[in-house]
Amino acid sequence: MTYNVPIDNYRELQTIVITPTGKRSVVTRTVVYNKAPIAPVEYKGNSAGLRYQLFPGEYNSTNDFKLAADGADSLIAKSFNINQFRKTNGFAIIYNGYIRIDNDGVYGFGTASDDGSTLFVDDQLVVDNDGKHPIGAKNGAIALQKGYHKFTLKYFNVGSTGSLRVYITIPGKPTGELGSDLLFN
Repeated sequence: MTYNVPIDNYRELQTIVITPTGKRSVVTRTVVYNKAPIAPVEYKGNSAGLRYQLFPGEYNSTNDFKLAADGADSLIAKSFNINQFRKTNGFAIIYNGYIRIDNDGVYGFGTASDDGSTLFVDDQLVVDNDGKHPIGAKNGAIALQKGYHKFTLKYFNVGSTGSLRVYITIPGKPTGELGSDLLFN
């Protein structure tokens, strides 16, 4: 399939699988951008992991909570393991920092979450897996230049079950979970 996207534009591609018996899958949504690679931001640090801020309570969307300006996001996470936070019936978390990109190229990102998650690179929405839902995966891609890029992941969970996995596809390599070796604060 060829999918033409004009320069400096994006298009949303939605797909669904329909079996011969008529059963339907959930709609998979992918946003396709045609942009020049984004230049890296200035970052001189080398502290591993991402800063995070935890918000107790019930949420319906990742738009319902915002990073506080009071510096309360000083805790550091070396992974996206949310098990320690699931002790409460509802919470939200924002991971904030930088991702190191080793080569110019188009990088794929994905989240598999129960409930909502959104992933931003350089303040651009790359993965939109928002809303209350059972475990579901969404993906997106963005062209990046070598260097450090701002990275933000928002997630919320309602109820006692929940999960979050974050994936990256590096050009020329298979998709794998995003590890702490690429994340800095």
